[in-house]
Parts: sequence; C-alpha cells; structure tokens
Amino acid sequence: MKKLIFLPLLLTFSCLISTKAQLNLFSNISPIGNLTLNQQLIVNKAASTPHIGNLQYVEFLPDSLLGAANHSFNIIINGLGISIFESLTLENVNVIDNNNYTYFYKNSNMQINIQSTPLGKSGRIDIGSRKFSFFPLGLNIAILLENLQIENTNGTCQTEGLSLADPVEGYCGTDCGSGILDILILITPEAYTYLITNYGAFYGHFLFTEFQTINEAFINSDIKGKTVRFSAVNFTPDFSWATDINISLRHRKDRESLEASTLASNLRTDYGADIVLLLTNNNYDPISGSVNSLIPTDINKVAIVEVQYIGYSNNSFTLAHEIGHHFGCTHQMPITPDCPDAYQMPIGKWTLMSTLVNDQFILQNYSNPDVLFSGQPTGITNERNNASQIKGAFCTVADINSIKIFTTDINPSSQLCQNQPQTFVSTTFVGQCKDQNGSIYPCGIPPYTYEWHLSYEPTFTGTQLVGLSKDLTFPSLPCGGCSGFYLKCRVHSADDLYATSIKYYVCPFVPCVSQLTNTNKDKNIIIDENKIIANNQSYVNIINNDKQINNISIFNISGSGVKCEISEYEDRLELNIMDLFPGIYLIKYYIGEVRYNYKFIKY
Repeated sequence: MKKLIFLPLLLTFSCLISTKAQLNLFSNISPIGNLTLNQQLIVNKAASTPHIGNLQYVEFLPDSLLGAANHSFNIIINGLGISIFESLTLENVNVIDNNNYTYFYKNSNMQINIQSTPLGKSGRIDIGSRKFSFFPLGLNIAILLENLQIENTNGTCQTEGLSLADPVEGYCGTDCGSGILDILILITPEAYTYLITNYGAFYGHFLFTEFQTINEAFINSDIKGKTVRFSAVNFTPDFSWATDINISLRHRKDRESLEASTLASNLRTDYGADIVLLLTNNNYDPISGSVNSLIPTDINKVAIVEVQYIGYSNNSFTLAHEIGHHFGCTHQMPITPDCPDAYQMPIGKWTLMSTLVNDQFILQNYSNPDVLFSGQPTGITNERNNASQIKGAFCTVADINSIKIFTTDINPSSQLCQNQPQTFVSTTFVGQCKDQNGSIYPCGIPPYTYEWHLSYEPTFTGTQLVGLSKDLTFPSLPCGGCSGFYLKCRVHSADDLYATSIKYYVCPFVPCVSQLTNTNKDKNIIIDENKIIANNQSYVNIINNDKQINNISIFNISGSGVKCEISEYEDRLELNIMDLFPGIYLIKYYIGEVRYNYKFIKY
C-alpha cells in the first residue's frame, strides 16, 4: 500500500494576495536608445517583416506576474491604426524548466501566446482576421507589430505527394494516454549562419520559441498529457547535397540522403530521438519542408525544414506542421478516410496542417471540432480532427526509439473536480546513458525519493512543500480563490540523478457530476440543464429547452471516444447506447461556447 503524506500546511490554501488584481500583460514604452548590436539585428528583422503601421516598443510583466494564478489580465493596443482593449484569462502555462515558459491567454475573441526565456520575451496575438507579433529585445522589453497579410509567404509542404498513398486509419477516436516524444534538430552550417545573421545572440530564444510551437498547438487544441521535447546540435552532413535543377527532386534526394546518413543515425541514438529534423538553408524555395512518411509506425522518421520559413516573421508554424505529418495528419484536401485532415473554418481561419494558404489565416491549432475559435469549431467530427489523430498515434511515434532520457512526468489520475479528493500521479522513466567507452547502461534507476511543491506563480518564489511520496493526494484541490496552481515533482534516483516535472492546472469553476449510484433501470437516461437522472440502458436523452446543442461526444473511462447513433427530435436529442459495453461514460457537448460534461453508468 502506498503511504500518502499530508503536511499541516495542506489544510488550507490561499493565493499570494487575497484580492485578484487586473493587470496589463504589457505596456507601451518609448523607443530605447543606444541599441546593442544584437538588439539592432532584431529591430532590423522586425522592420523588414511585412507589417501595418509603426513598430511599437512594449514592456511585459515579469514572469512572476505573467503566470500568476491570482490575477486576471488585460491587453491594450493603441497606435497601430486600431484601439484594442480586451480582458483575458490565463488558460495554461507550459513550464519547460525554471527559466523557460510559454503562457496562454484567451477570451472569446482572441488567443495570445507569450514565450519567455532568459534572453527575452516574444509571442503572438491572434484576433479575428488579424495577427500581431512580438520580437524580443532582452529581459521584458519587446517590439510589437501587426503582421501584414501577404500571399504565398508560407511556402509549400513537399509532403503533399504522400497524402493519398499512405494509410493513416485506425487512430481516430482513441487516446493512447500520456507520453513524451523526443525530436533532435540538426542545424546545418547554412542554417546556423542564417540564425546568427538575422537574430545574433537571440537565436537561442528564436529556436526555443519555434520548437515550442507544437506544444503550444497541443494546448490550444486540447491535446492533453503529451509533450514534445527538443534537443538541437550543429550538424555538418556526411553526405553531398543533390544538385538537380528541379527543386522538388533535389529536395527529395536530400531527404533520402538524411534517411541513409550514418552520422544522423548515430546522433539519433545518442540523443534518444524518435524523429530527426534537419534545419537548413539550402535554397529549396518555395518548398518549406517535408517528412518521409505519414505512417506512425515507420521507424526511421526524418524531416527537413527550411529555416527561412520559421520564426516571428512567419506565422505558418512550419515545424509543427511537418511533425504533425509523422502522426498521420494530412492537409485540408481531399478528405481522407477517418479523421486526419486539416480544416478551413467558415470565418476564414485555417488550422495549421493546411497548406497553400496565406499564412495570416493559419491558426495555431490542429483541427478539433470540440475546440472553438471566435465561437466556431476548429474541425468537423469524424472528418477533420487532427487532434484525435494525434491523441491516438502519439505513443506509437514516441516509442520508436527505445533509448530514453531519465524523465518524470505528472498527471492527474482523473478529471479535476471541485471539493473532491484529487490524486496526482508521477511516472518516472529509467534512462539510458553512455559510459566513456560508448557502452550503454541504465541511469536514473530506482529506488527514488520525491519532493512535491505547490505554488501560484511559475517561478515558485512562494513555494510550499506538499508531499514526499510517489503520488500526491489533496483532500480537495488547492485553489484557494485562484484560477489555477502549479505543481512541481522532483525525483532523485539511486544513482544521484534528478528529474523534474512542472505543470499548471486550471481550477474548475463548476463541480463535476459525481459518479451515479442510481440503479433504477426501468427508464431512459434524461439530461435536463444541470440535472441528470440515470435509469434505463437504451438511450440518453438531452433535453434542449429551445437551445442549440452542438458537438456531442461520448468517451469511455479511459478517455477514448465511442460512437453511437444520434436522433434529433423537437424537444431533445436521443443517443442510442444499447451497443455500449457496461461501464462509466462521459458525455460532452456545447451550448454556444459553454461546454457541459455529464457522467453516466451503462449497466
């Protein structure tokens, strides 16, 4: 039996301040004088990026406030030909480590991502048909501009030719659970020169922000428990570049050479990578990138991306797009079997697996009918749902390379609910290390010791020690009036190695529906507003009360989607559950932008 440790400080939790403050994410400042050489490079890059109006200098809040769970936030934009005032909530925080973060803010009109590293802060604002970009100038200072809509700036994905040839069925509607996928970025000398020339000392921040676009897209697309981890090394190819005049042929031959590269293969093994991505500047224009397969089970997964098609001045999310292909995701047309396709929204936005589209309209989301942007679904059920494809195929791709890094990961054991006990589970993976002779041996081995810390801001300045066991159980969620909280689990191995996982959790604002104990099986199940009555096992009836009900989904207890026939009547929707196996199920649907969740038991 696992021993759960409850410390006295777990009895009550409260935010760092008793009253929430309304803070501006950033404020306008005067242009800074005496720019350093590296800052001047960034200013030049921003100025050369197609934009509307003048460049603006802004100052962000520090990290302790940007990610504070005890505040709410505003943005104010003036002087770019518009005046914008919006209130937003902190939707999520991707904590890479104690120094690198991505913050996610959202309301019904817009979404904002802000990346923070020791070198500076940058990010994007997506509001309706407009996009804004931040360029880092160090610490909390940045340049803000509105991106100008330019045709054909996102290049062409050369993976197009694989879309019809490779089968990708069988993953839609499933969820393989949590996992970590490792990608090794090989930076060619040409790409390194491009980075230094355009970004100077800020190139490390630039790479961080570009690498995180896929994790940001996972969060935007409600893909939970899955993380992509990156390593980057300089790489001089051990093969000769193709010289064909035909660019498509030259690009394909170079990708095949990467597949056959002994040096790339050895580096894949050394870094425990599941995918190898070559970042180059090899004049493939207009080809932005490609992968070698759409089949998740293929082993030797590689990709090539042109460095000029990534970054603050390009909003097409090329790297996240190409990696999405490795999960079996496809472009927007034609519709392929199952659900792996991208989606063109009626409001003019395209999800990021789309191609041949103006990059101003690319949304940093994988298609998902259960996720809304500006009140509209970002996918179509059973047709255009990249998120479902990724949820099903992620673990297959993440398990390609058996050589792993000593890692720990934390996840809740069940849906977060108000006023109920909640357990957070740590999962630790033994790594494989190399000795001086190149021999591989297990490292990060058990037994382990654990430390759990709680905080309401990402820097853990005001941290509380809350547990010393493998898993952590709270009598109720430690929200204490905050909109969320941070948990950090630090694992110490028997061979004196450390692994840390930090997660941000949003506090639920409404109670979850408790597991039903009503065993009366003589009537149908009826859902009416916030009341649910469990009876018969043939149908679920959702009373519409003159409201439009959309995007109905049913999931089993493991989180996998299940299919059932839906009949629409004047006063209700009827779901036929006669063919479901006995067990606990969750129904999810939307009325407007409000999501409703209900549990029921199938006997």
